[in-house]
This record gives sequence, structure tokens and C-alpha cells, in this order.
Amino acid sequence: MDRPFSLPEEEPDLSKDRPRIIALAVFLAAIIFGVDLVMPLGVAEAVPYVAVVLVILRSPDPRDPLYAAIGCSALTFFGFLLSPQGSELWLAEINRVMALFAIWVTAILARQIKSADADIRGKSQMLAGILRNMPTVAFHLGEDGYLKESVGKGLNRIGISGLGSYGRNALEPPVEMREKILSSETRDPIFYESSGMYRGQPWWFMNCLIPEEAHGKNLLGFALDITHLKQTERRLATHHAVTSILVQVESITDAHKQILQAICQSLNWNIGAIWEIDHQAQVLHCVDIWQHPSLNLDTFVSQTRGLTFARGVGFPGRVWKQGEPAWIEDVAKDTNFPRASAADQEGLHGGFAFPIQAGDHVLSVMEFFSQEVMAPDTELLNMFSAFGRQLGQFVERKHKERRLAVYNAVASVLVESETLEKTYGQILQSICWELHWKVGLLWQVNPMTNALECIETWHAPSHYFEGVIDASRRLKLALGEGLAGQVWKKGEPLGIIDIAQKPNHPLAAAAKREGLQGALAFPILLGGQVRSVMEFFSSDHVEPDEELLNMFTAIGIQIGHFIGHRETEETLRATEERERLVLNSTTEAIFGLDQDGNFTLCNAACLRLLGYKDSSFLLGKNAHDILHPTEPNGQPNSFETCTFCQSTLRGEHRHSTEEIFVDANKKFFPVECWSHPIVKDGIVIGAVVTMRKLTEDTNQVGT
Repeated sequence: MDRPFSLPEEEPDLSKDRPRIIALAVFLAAIIFGVDLVMPLGVAEAVPYVAVVLVILRSPDPRDPLYAAIGCSALTFFGFLLSPQGSELWLAEINRVMALFAIWVTAILARQIKSADADIRGKSQMLAGILRNMPTVAFHLGEDGYLKESVGKGLNRIGISGLGSYGRNALEPPVEMREKILSSETRDPIFYESSGMYRGQPWWFMNCLIPEEAHGKNLLGFALDITHLKQTERRLATHHAVTSILVQVESITDAHKQILQAICQSLNWNIGAIWEIDHQAQVLHCVDIWQHPSLNLDTFVSQTRGLTFARGVGFPGRVWKQGEPAWIEDVAKDTNFPRASAADQEGLHGGFAFPIQAGDHVLSVMEFFSQEVMAPDTELLNMFSAFGRQLGQFVERKHKERRLAVYNAVASVLVESETLEKTYGQILQSICWELHWKVGLLWQVNPMTNALECIETWHAPSHYFEGVIDASRRLKLALGEGLAGQVWKKGEPLGIIDIAQKPNHPLAAAAKREGLQGALAFPILLGGQVRSVMEFFSSDHVEPDEELLNMFTAIGIQIGHFIGHRETEETLRATEERERLVLNSTTEAIFGLDQDGNFTLCNAACLRLLGYKDSSFLLGKNAHDILHPTEPNGQPNSFETCTFCQSTLRGEHRHSTEEIFVDANKKFFPVECWSHPIVKDGIVIGAVVTMRKLTEDTNQVGT
């Protein structure tokens, strides 16, 4: 059977054979010349020189046939002169001319053939070089479905340089696909993908099958290496998947498992984990894991959840220290991989990890593992270096947005709250809601017992968290006891990344049972003293960074100022209420004036005396216009000429029994008045007037 991909072999180097070819030609020419010398003229003794020209064609030098023709022509001429006489001279001359003609025609044709052959060989060799070195593969499938031959270097990608001893080939199509194309009447080409691993690197080929009409059930195939394209597609798909997740979540903590799953599935890794930094203990601890559901990796997962790593220790610790992505071809053989035994036991080998960074500050580390031994992928590491910084920017932006939302929410509560009791509950709810915390507690300092007592709570609607809340209401925390007691003692915000790691905390056991981990508390300061403490719990780890602590310091001071202001207002209202009760309890009519002569207060006796139902008829109105705008005889009484008003507003202590006022029914009556100035910082700002009616029957005066 013909071979569809038979290519010309590379032309051997014949330069070393040229001396032998020339020697053979000279030897042959010498024999012919010797024979010519003994043969009589007229015999075609010179014609055999054509064989010399043909022999010299084997020489690699294209000029040698010309030289051979010249030499043979010379020998033919000398043979004519030296050969013995034979037939007619004219016949011998014709014989020699025909020999020369044969020699030169052969030489010219040989030169043309050699030139054409060289051109064809050059083009064939160029084409063969292209086909042999092209990154794609052209292959030939026999009737049994095996690759019989191939052209191109593409198979080097999968580690195959020859087909003789490899059995089935990764590019060969499934049997059903081969039968489909052979049974199809249209014989349309069929496309399919092949993929695999070679030396820790994945590869992909896009294949095309077409029937080979000349050989029955044989097929021709073409395979294009699309590895780089596939890798780019997978990386873009990874970026798109994670970006889509981030658009839908409030914080990266809410999407840990989703991000791990998206990266694993897009890049075909088997397990991923995220590690966060415990700043108090200065170690990394695992906060979430995703593994392929079809795999049993219990031992490795258990070790991952139970370990912590200091900076530079273990795989995530190295990434934390270096602040850049890292790759391990086979974690089972890595000397600085404490989980190597579990990884080897459960078939995990290749691994890579990258940091999530805000600037130069590492926030957390993500790591991924595969059951394949994976060679380092520089492009992938570069992508995740940039990706880690993008995630870090997302985290920082969300932190700032949420913390700004906390400021705004607390400020709104303080502006809109009516009572302190409502304010406390609303602040707890606002802070928990904006920061996604589950429980909020308000601890009040009881000066009688010198202890903190829980007076207000809030919890997420999804769960009551009765263990923490009920235990808090029963507790009385001494100075320095628990997180709230430490905040009371130090007068500054404090946090606990994982309360389960603080067994001495009075709420640790209850919080652990209900899935609460992080805790943070801050003081409410009033006059430099801790008035109360707000404490919060989260189902996630809480990182008490400096910015967060400073924010709660400011909020605690803000709440303290609000409480102080409200308490002052309540004190003033209570004082005013007591004063109002006192004024309304006296039988004497009393009213107050400002510096413009307007009513500022009036007691119940004053309203009864003047005949008004309530104080709204008097307060803010000019007293002269209401009490005596006219004289009893009907003459106008101006404010400027009113001796009572002018003397009162000048700050004079005045007692008069001659004043006549008018009541709400426009009836005049005589009164006895006592006027006393109100002085502030040496300036008269108003007056207080006490009056009583002199007679009961003076109601028609001047009418």
C-alpha cells in the first residue's frame, strides 16, 4: 500500500564522493581512448565517450559534466589524428562529428536535468522540512483504527517521536467516531478534541478526520495544537467566574467556597483552601475548603483544618512571607510541606498558591492541589499574582464601604432616636446589619455593684443564639473579665479573631456551640470614663485591624456625646417640669417677659386671671398689646409711653397698685403687680411679673 505521507529523504552529502567519481570517469575515458588508438578510422570509436559524461553526472558539482564534455571532445580529436587509417576519410570525419554531437548533447541535457533535479530536490526538501517541523500533525489511520504514520512535530507535545512501539495513540478517535465517518454517505469531515498530560503539562489538540478515497477504510487526520488557546480560555473563564461571584456578594468572606470551587473547576484542580492571618497569634489558619465531590480526601482535609502555619512555614506560610505566588510540582516530595504524607496517601501531587494582597500587605492565602504532577506554569502564576491584588482591592473597597455604612447608620440612629432605650437597640442592630455580625450586646457599668451587666441584646433574625444571649443576661463581669471587661479596663476597642481559641472567655463555650467565632467590643466613653461597652459576635473570623479599631473608638465617643447630650436634655426637661409644676401650684398669677416685652411663660393662675384656655394664646406675643393696649377711658396706650412696660424692661424692681389690665373678654380690672428683672452677665434679658386682682367687681371701667 502506498504511504500517503511519504516524503523525500534528506539529500545525502556527496561532496566526499566527487574524487572517486572523477577518477572513475578518467579511467573510463582512458580505456575508450586506448581502444580508439588501435581501431582504424571509420569505426565509431568516440561514441562511448557519452558514458563518461553520464558517469560524471553523479558528481555533486554541476560544472563537472561540462568539463567532462570538453575533455572527451579533446580525446576524440586526438584519437582522429592518432588512429590507424581505415575507410574513406570523409566517413571517418563524419563519424567523429557525430561522436562530438552525441557528447555535447548528452552534456547539455545532463546539465539541464541536474539543474531541474536540484531545484525539485530543494523545493521537496523545503516542503519536507516544513511538514516535519510544523507544530500541527497530519496522520494516517489504518483500517484497524491505529495511526500508521504521521507528519509534523505536534506529537512531541505528547511525548511521541515514533509510532512503532506506543500502541494506542492519544490522537486516535473513538471507534464509534471512525465508524460514523466511514458509514456516512456525504463523507463530511468530523472534528473532535483530544487532551491529556505530559511531563506535568496539560495539552489539547483539535482533530479533523476525512476519508482517504484511494484506500477504502483508511482515514486521514489533521491535528492542531490548541494548548495555548485552551489555557487562555480557561484562565479567562476563571477570571469571569470569580468576578461574577464578587459582583453578587457583600464580602469575599461570603464567597470563599464559591471562589475556591470556581477556580478548581475552571482550571481542573481537585481541592482548594483559603488561609487567613491570625494577627494576634501571627499564624495562618484555614477558614474554608472546597474539594471535588467524587474524591475522598478526608485525611488531607482534616490535617488542613487542624494546622496553623507561621510565616515561612509550610506552603501557605511561604507565600505569606514572600508575598508572591508559588508552585510545587509534587507536594508529596516537598521537604517543607507538613501535609506531604497525607497528600501522598490520597494521591495529591501538584500544587500552587497565591496571596490576596492590599498593596504590600498580605490579607490571606489561597492554595490548590491536583492529583497530577504539575510542572510550573509561569503564565498562570503571573495571572494569579495580578488576580490576588484585584481580590485584595475588592476586600479593601468592601471594608471601606461597610465601615462608612456603619458610620452613616449610627449617625442616622442618633439623629432620629427618641429615647436612649430605643437608641441602644437600634445601634446594635445597625452595626450588626452593616458588618454582617450575628449578635450584639450592650453592657452597662453598674456603679452599685461595680460590674458590667447586659441590659440590651440584638441577634440576627435567622437564629436566636439563646446560649450566648441567655448567658450574657445572667453574667456580671468584673473589671478585666471577658472581652467586655478588658475593654472597660483599658478604655479602648479590642477584638478576638476566634473566641473558641480563648477558653477563659465566659462566653467561649456558648459561642462555640452556636458557631460564633470572631468577637469585637468597644467602649462608650462619657467624660473620659467608660459608661458602657458594646460587644459583637460573628460567625466568621474578625480581623481587628487598626482602621476598624479607630472607627469604633470614634463611634464610642460619638455615642457617649449623644448620651450625655440626651441626659442633659432629660435633666433640663425634668427641671422645667418641676418648675412648671411649682408655678402652676401657686395661687398667684405669674408671667415672664423677654427683652422685647413678649410673653415667655405663664402659669395656670395667670391664665385663669386673664381668662385664657391655654398658654398658646400668650406665649411669644407682646404683653402690652394683650394686657393694656388702651386706657380705661378708651385712649390708646402705646408701648413707648407705657410706664409699666418701660420700667419693667429697664430692669427696675417695680411695685404698682394702679395698673389696669384687660382680660380675654375685653374687660378691664385693676391689679397689683410686682416686677423683677432677669439679669444674665450684667445684662437685662427680661422680667418676671407677679400680679393679683384687686377687686372682683371692676369689670366695666371706662365703658
